Amino acid sequence: MSYVIGNVAYIMSKHLSIDILDKTSWNSCIVLSKASLIQINFWKENLGRVNVKSFTSDFSCQSVVYSDASNTGYGGYIVEKTFNIAHDILKDKRITWFSDNQDVVSIVATGSMKPELQDIVLCIFENCLTHNIFLDAEWVPRTFNEKADFISRIIDYDDWGVGEQLFTYFDSLWGPHEIDWFANDDNHKLTVCYSRYWTVNSIGNDAFTVNWNGVNGWFVPPVCLVSKVLRYMRQCMAHGTIVLPLWKSASHWPILCPTDEGRKWALWNGISSEFILPAKPIHVVLYLACLVQQNHSPSINQAFYSMRWAHKITRDISSTDSDLVKNILEGAKRRLSVPVKKKEPTTPDMLSNMFDKFYCEDNLYNQRSICACLLSYSGFLRVSELLNLKTCDVLFFQSHMSVFIQKSKTDIYRDGDRIIIARTGNKLCPVKNLEKYLEWSNN
Repeated sequence: MSYVIGNVAYIMSKHLSIDILDKTSWNSCIVLSKASLIQINFWKENLGRVNVKSFTSDFSCQSVVYSDASNTGYGGYIVEKTFNIAHDILKDKRITWFSDNQDVVSIVATGSMKPELQDIVLCIFENCLTHNIFLDAEWVPRTFNEKADFISRIIDYDDWGVGEQLFTYFDSLWGPHEIDWFANDDNHKLTVCYSRYWTVNSIGNDAFTVNWNGVNGWFVPPVCLVSKVLRYMRQCMAHGTIVLPLWKSASHWPILCPTDEGRKWALWNGISSEFILPAKPIHVVLYLACLVQQNHSPSINQAFYSMRWAHKITRDISSTDSDLVKNILEGAKRRLSVPVKKKEPTTPDMLSNMFDKFYCEDNLYNQRSICACLLSYSGFLRVSELLNLKTCDVLFFQSHMSVFIQKSKTDIYRDGDRIIIARTGNKLCPVKNLEKYLEWSNN
């Protein structure tokens, strides 16, 4: 049957196969389930209509869908071929549906012997019949389905809402509200709503692309977007009710209640007639200049980068990106910076004085310090290289010694290398002093 009728032969006979498997013996009677009777009636009513096969196959499609599921959710996206996306997004279309799960592709095409999965397949089949959708499920490797995989793992931690009782109370005070600007399928309070991602009940995505003026809106935005919402409400001259958590330390709180230190500073500087939030570049410059006069360089850096961090969270453009603000910051750093004190180089006279002060026969402690200084000076060794030296790394010869450096900052290939230190014949000879140290340590 499948060669003529197609996959519907598998899907609409699967419950009959399930009933056959449930029989206790070969000769036992089969009691048809309700689902099997529905499938028999389907063939009785539709066999004549589906009993046809075209000699040519149409592999074209008007939309391509990629989907995936994870432990935390599911997601997908649609590549439109000829039409724009609308609410009847798949109606009257030929769809190619890609998934990186081979079981999903097989089950959607032929059904499943598991009743719970077969019920889902039947639901898909009935929806396709109702909306005149031709669905072709195909498998793709995971590497070709990374976008859908990413979408399926998104968890909106900023999503929150209010109870129905609280909304009813607010609606009785300031309603009726017309649009729920920030909602989803689980928490929308009005039939007309916007959501962050596409949902069945939303009329659109990204409420910031719409003018909020002219309607009584219901606003329950994510906390991270509150500042942006307040600015856009002022820009659109919007009217509505906004519900926020009582969070006085949040970055958006000064916009709602401008009575904090920033307002006091504005009053002190004589700019109270202006609305200082969001901060303008000139206000940031005045604030940084005030800190410069107090000679606190760390406070300037802290203030600048704190404002930048807060602005980047709540705004697309930060006042700290202004060239004037950056120039003030650089000037403050140069004015308040502490001059770098360069270390003086070690000289032979310093080593000689050190040797005369600490050298003592059979004193291993002092001799170790002397050897460390002389080896570092004569071999140009870093502290890390000196601390990693072992006795087996040093070879003594009549005119010099060879020191193997296993690991060096400049040894990018980690091959190791040897350095040669000559005998000088005087009291500061690094070879002679190291030989003494090893001799005394063995005794």
